[in-house]
Amino acid sequence: VKHRCGQNLFALGSLQEPLDAIIIAAVDLSGSIENMLFNTAKLNAKGLSSTDWLVGEGAGALVLQQTNAAHTQLDSYASIDSVNFTPLSQLPTQLPAELSADVVELNQSPECILSTQGQQFAQGLTDAAIAVSSAPLLSKAHDILGHTFAASGMASLQHGLVQTRHIDKPSINASVFTSSDNQYSQVNLSVSAAQQHALHARLGNNLTQQLATGSKLSLIKQVSLGGRDIYQHIIDSPLDALDSIINQCADIAPAVVNTIESKQPTIRDNNPLSVNNSENIAEPLMSENMPDKTIPKQPRVASMTNHAIPPAHLTAFQQNQWLAQQAHLAYLASRDAGLKVADSLLRSQLAGFSHQTTATQVASPVANTYAVNAAVQTAVKSETISPARLIQPNHACVPAYTAPIPANKPCIWNYADLVEYAEGDIAKVFGSDYAIIDSYSRRVRLPTTDYLLVSRVTKLDATMNQYKPCSMTTEYDIPVDAPYLVDGQIPWAVAVESGQCDLMLISYLGIDFENKGERVYRLLDCTLTFLEDLPRGGDTLRYDIKINNFASNGDTLLFFFSYECFVGDKMILKMDGGCAGFFTDQELADGKGVIQTEDEIKHRQQVLNNPNKPTFTPLLHCNQTAFDYGQIPHLLTGDIGSCFGGDHVAHQLQTGVQKSLCFASEKFLMIERVSQLQTQGGTWGLGLLEGHKHIAPDHWYFPCHFQGDQVMAGSLMAEGCGQLLQFFMIHIGMHTLVENGRFQPLKNASQKVRCRGQVLPQTAELTYRMEVSEIGIHPRPYAKANIDILILLDGKVVVDFQNLGVMIKEDEHSDYPVTLPSNVALKAITAPVASVAPASSPANSADLDEPISQQASANAVNAQTSAKKVYKPASVNAPLRGVEPFKFPERPLMRVESDLSAPKSKGVTQAPIVSADSKYANRVPDTVPFTPYHMFEFATGDIEKCFGPDFSIYRGLIPPRTPCGDLQLTTRVVEINGKRGELKKPSSCIAEYEVPADAWYFAKNSHQAVMPYSVLMEISLQPNGFISGYMGTTLGFPGQELFFRNLDGSGKMIREVDIRGKTLVNDSDLISTVMGGTNLVKSIRNDSTISDGPFYGTINVFGYFKGAAIKDQLGLDNGKVT
Repeated sequence: VKHRCGQNLFALGSLQEPLDAIIIAAVDLSGSIENMLFNTAKLNAKGLSSTDWLVGEGAGALVLQQTNAAHTQLDSYASIDSVNFTPLSQLPTQLPAELSADVVELNQSPECILSTQGQQFAQGLTDAAIAVSSAPLLSKAHDILGHTFAASGMASLQHGLVQTRHIDKPSINASVFTSSDNQYSQVNLSVSAAQQHALHARLGNNLTQQLATGSKLSLIKQVSLGGRDIYQHIIDSPLDALDSIINQCADIAPAVVNTIESKQPTIRDNNPLSVNNSENIAEPLMSENMPDKTIPKQPRVASMTNHAIPPAHLTAFQQNQWLAQQAHLAYLASRDAGLKVADSLLRSQLAGFSHQTTATQVASPVANTYAVNAAVQTAVKSETISPARLIQPNHACVPAYTAPIPANKPCIWNYADLVEYAEGDIAKVFGSDYAIIDSYSRRVRLPTTDYLLVSRVTKLDATMNQYKPCSMTTEYDIPVDAPYLVDGQIPWAVAVESGQCDLMLISYLGIDFENKGERVYRLLDCTLTFLEDLPRGGDTLRYDIKINNFASNGDTLLFFFSYECFVGDKMILKMDGGCAGFFTDQELADGKGVIQTEDEIKHRQQVLNNPNKPTFTPLLHCNQTAFDYGQIPHLLTGDIGSCFGGDHVAHQLQTGVQKSLCFASEKFLMIERVSQLQTQGGTWGLGLLEGHKHIAPDHWYFPCHFQGDQVMAGSLMAEGCGQLLQFFMIHIGMHTLVENGRFQPLKNASQKVRCRGQVLPQTAELTYRMEVSEIGIHPRPYAKANIDILILLDGKVVVDFQNLGVMIKEDEHSDYPVTLPSNVALKAITAPVASVAPASSPANSADLDEPISQQASANAVNAQTSAKKVYKPASVNAPLRGVEPFKFPERPLMRVESDLSAPKSKGVTQAPIVSADSKYANRVPDTVPFTPYHMFEFATGDIEKCFGPDFSIYRGLIPPRTPCGDLQLTTRVVEINGKRGELKKPSSCIAEYEVPADAWYFAKNSHQAVMPYSVLMEISLQPNGFISGYMGTTLGFPGQELFFRNLDGSGKMIREVDIRGKTLVNDSDLISTVMGGTNLVKSIRNDSTISDGPFYGTINVFGYFKGAAIKDQLGLDNGKVT
């Protein structure tokens, strides 16, 4: 092809009309799977090995202009002096005895390199080059770029031109020789001094400069292609005739698909590129040099054998759609297998270049071929994919995390002391009495900074060398940028590991005086119980750690401990039954691993023999039962569809990505592949999985845990257990039961952990064997499992987890946190949220009480298919709910409007984006004016988005709030006077409320021109809560939930006014604040005005109280029973 193009090009000289220029371009995607298989099969058909060519791909272009009398001086880089095309059979008589060129570029196709004629050609050129006194520079582009086939001529021409930079002569000659297709060509170039200068200048500029200059002869240009995105066009364009098509297809019987059996082709098939054999196009690669001349039977890459018959409950149209989907899945599976073929070949070549010891590096070429074939055969198995061992997270090169220095709070030992204790000398922390311990080779330490999860020690009740019950209290300030956060929340491992100071407590007692570096700490048992959701970045964890008693077994000391974890006053986690000890290296090496008790074996057998075991049908179907590292990392970003494919893709396209339903960062990814997944397997018949994690001595989690005594943290292995159970829950579709889910530990489900081995720095594989023991969907989707963790090298169970529980909970930090009562039937709307024009006929609030028929609901949902949908679709049979507060942005009353497609667990939606010049445009936290956006966040969203980062202490807690929905009666706050935190000084705010003329409280009032007094009073009171919250009244009580309550007050109606459609202005003055413990009492005065002056005034007393104080109040009659 290359030779014919060149011959045609130079035949253009016969044209009568002159050409301004000719552009020659070449491209070859040799590295694509299609070309990979095609070229391999083609070379194998010619008797060449799969490893006789170097995979490459690329593209290039040249612009040629002809010199003439009018254009004698052109800005160019080289000149083509002559071109010669000759059959390869004439080489002995055509090759020159000497080469006068300064640069000789040789381009040979793979089959030509190994042929007799090709070798003679290459040798002839070498001899001709050596014959001259100044030997030319010999170069080959394919040694750098690989074989690019159709683009190799272009690559060689440009490579030869670039090589002239290494020649220092006024005029340089270069010859480019190409041999393929039984022909050879010779292109002779010359490069003048001016052309050399231009070439050096062009190649000397970096890419940014070339793009910026955009000069006429630039080798690099930016091209922008217009037009509509095809994918979006398909998704957005309505199909008006869809109902008609479905009706016409309703009576069509489903197509009958026969089971396709894989053939067993033999070597006698002389056409490896046969179209009929396209499904086995990789077979020539796999059959190479097979001794018995027969290709063993391979499983079909994308066989429909197991699922040839569509489910019977589908309609005829749906069944045909189902079959079409299976065909698409088959195609994707075949591509996946083909990519693994290419991956095996590329890895074998890379291993050979880097001189690594791999299966492909053996002395014999035949043995080498067998090794490659074995890797390829393993790679193409469809249902049991064996992963590419070289593809895994790079845990050896993870930069150490430098946590921000925690706040300087009163404590016994601060963060600097803890770092010194973990990485330096114990005497500098505990005092000189402990100095002898620093001379020992090992001692009890905390993890180094990369896994140090303690900020300070605040309390200590212990005495050196007195082994009696003692305690320590620690705090950990969770960084907001920590690499382990799961969309802002800490994972299971960090919650457990942050209680790590039992180590420091036993160390303070002086255990290392006894150990003398010969014994090391190892955890044996503990029971963990989560009581609340996992904390978030910005929270401070407090651990009350206790050592309860001690026991000795010979020279081995055991101690028994527990801890409780709090955020503020709320207990998040407790650990009971903790047992740890100190052991010699030999004692640890002699460990037998976890051994099940007789009772456990008996119970397991009873469950196994139970004929009435419960079952669970997956909510989404996924054919795949094995997953490699190319798929699992998609879960780091919540991209469930890309990991599981099939039904999971369809669900994700319909409902969107649940961004919080994800794993932590790649650094904390403790499951890298899943080799087995059975949804009906295991003792309980609910699920059986095997997950794997590759470990190596230089991985980040060994050096940090601990200095001088490296061992893998049990908390990280526990994280792998949790990730594997989460993986299974997504596989069976449990995430479809929520709209914006987040994994949380199952509350009040005690999880038992047994450690009977250690994972030392080594190159090995951890295997997680998990059996699912319970699955449920009420009150939330959850699953329980038992997991054994083994080291593949010795097969011992080093850790055993029993009753691990995970649930999927609707994220409380969702954009739609409010749920309306299930008996509320609301009016359907079809207008997009972004619409700013008021409706021609305002909604009648009477519609709120009218029942809505199922048919009307269905019509409302169908009506939205032609418009941009506001919410994700929901079943028409779902409870009718949803709040559309900002349908009219210019009158932002939290009016109740229905949306039948709103998710049933959602409610109030956020304020829409408005134009930059709108008085509602501001969205910057903690800045005036506070717009409907801020008021929404204050009412039911993220309070930090209203008042700023000072209020981050409320993450995971209930913050001060203002009413929401149809009782949010403040539109904006336009003025603030007062400095946050200065509660002894007066402060004030001015708030405005745009009163809708058709508000629900007018329509429902017996006198529709009069605002009910209760509503007027509420309008005047709400700014009081705003100024009180803004001033940070409760910020001095971090970790505590205080609730805003009205105690007493008085109001005076100055005059009667009609305020429909007017702006009501409230001027609220915070007069005084009185504190009594956590009880805060405030006095606030408010004046309400409209455009023609004041009309109402109040004086109020409010307070902040704990929930218990509110619950136990006696009332105005002091608890008197009447």
